[in-house]
Amino acid sequence: LQLDTTNSDFYINLSDIYLLLGKVQKSKKALLKAYNLKPDNKEGIIKLAKLYLIQKEYSKSIEFANKAINADNLSYEAYFIKGYTYLENADTAKAIKNFQESLNINQNYYDAYIQLANIFYEKRNTLAINYYQNAINIDPKAVEPRYNLGMIYQTNKEFEKAIKTYEKIIKINPDYKYAYYNIGYINLVYLNNFD
Repeated sequence: LQLDTTNSDFYINLSDIYLLLGKVQKSKKALLKAYNLKPDNKEGIIKLAKLYLIQKEYSKSIEFANKAINADNLSYEAYFIKGYTYLENADTAKAIKNFQESLNINQNYYDAYIQLANIFYEKRNTLAINYYQNAINIDPKAVEPRYNLGMIYQTNKEFEKAIKTYEKIIKINPDYKYAYYNIGYINLVYLNNFD
């Protein structure tokens, strides 16, 4: 930066370092400097949108996510940030719309599948199953979508499917105590299989 104070990428890198050090305000200041130098730098705009989201400055987060979309309408991350911002503000309809738009652009975006699955899981909507399964297809070793999928099966009294799902979790992570617990719970409470 001492050699070239006009390179916005340098300020973005500096912002990353500040963020790792927990110096959020300095990180934001560096990102704003990068933005002022090069307002169409998509990476800087996205990072500003994320930072504003972290700081719960939701209107600024949406503003910069929209700027990222204007710079590149295929910015799946920007739609994801908007979705997350709306979700934190309890506007699930807009959250769903933006998460789905993110997936329309990038069909392998694991985080968007998880967010959509969680929303539909909370609503007790079976669409959650499809979103969790898509997340599992992207990351077969992920435990979170499998566990939630098992919980859906368990809640819907599909005990065999639930147990198989929990057993797959145990194969992936033998120390995952909740899978053991849920298998025991199903056998004790629902199946009367006391052994």
